[in-house]
Amino acid sequence: MPVVAACLYRNGERLRGVTIEERIHCPDDRSQFVWIGMCDPTAQEMQQLHLHYDLHPVSVEDALKANQLPKVDVYGDQLFVMARTAATIR
Repeated sequence: MPVVAACLYRNGERLRGVTIEERIHCPDDRSQFVWIGMCDPTAQEMQQLHLHYDLHPVSVEDALKANQLPKVDVYGDQLFVMARTAATIR
């Protein structure tokens, strides 16, 4: 499974780890958020997250495309981050 990190945060503090199989309901006051970091997710995994969190279709599509440039997009109350891991070249 390509999950690198999956955590629930409240007021900036990590509460606990989560799985992509569970749906976390965050309050409207934005004191909580879920961070899910993935590497090369499958279409099935992204579909599961799409259903749990009502992800924007473009963010799901972008997450499945290889070699995307790093970027940040805002879709309503959701933040989509496409990043690359830093590596040392020897």
